[in-house]
Order: sequence, then structure tokens, then C-alpha cells
Amino acid sequence: MLSRANVERPVSAKDPIPNREKSAVVYRLQCSCGICNFVGETGRQLQTRMHEHQLTVRRLDPKSEVATHAAQTRHVFNFDAAEIVGRRDDHTSRQIKEA
Repeated sequence: MLSRANVERPVSAKDPIPNREKSAVVYRLQCSCGICNFVGETGRQLQTRMHEHQLTVRRLDPKSEVATHAAQTRHVFNFDAAEIVGRRDDHTSRQIKEA
């Protein structure tokens, strides 16, 4: 049923971008323990960064805080459930938001 409110409401011609495909984001990864979380930032697509985190955990990379936590505690991170906590176009702004 058409109403005046429906006709006047603007319609977006674009489909919304899935979170995993968004770039220039600050994100939070929740640990399986429910207490710990990791906040990071990336200028690339979120799915690309999550894949890199998965690789560091698999390789037990000591330079990665996520991998170190996972190895020391035997906890896991659900990389598919990464939450976007902010978006910033420039690197410095993302680092400030991350902190």
C-alpha cells in the first residue's frame, strides 16, 4: 500500500556493504573466554585483516598479540564475528580511535 510517507522516503540504489568487505575500520575481536578482547585497525578490507590474524595464530607468530594470547591461554577468537567499532579514512585517526 502506498502512502505519502512511503513515496517521499528516499530509496538507496546501492546495496549495503557487508562488514567483512568494509575498509578503513577499527575493529574488536572477542576472545572465547568472554573477558579479553583485541582492538585493531586496518585500511584494507576487514576480511583481509582477519585472514592475516588467522595465519598468525596458526603459525604461532610471537609478534602477534592475538596469536600470543591464543597460544598461552588456548583460547580462540571468532574472526568471522569481528565487530567494527569505528571508521576513519586516515591512518592517524584510526590509530587514535584504536587507542
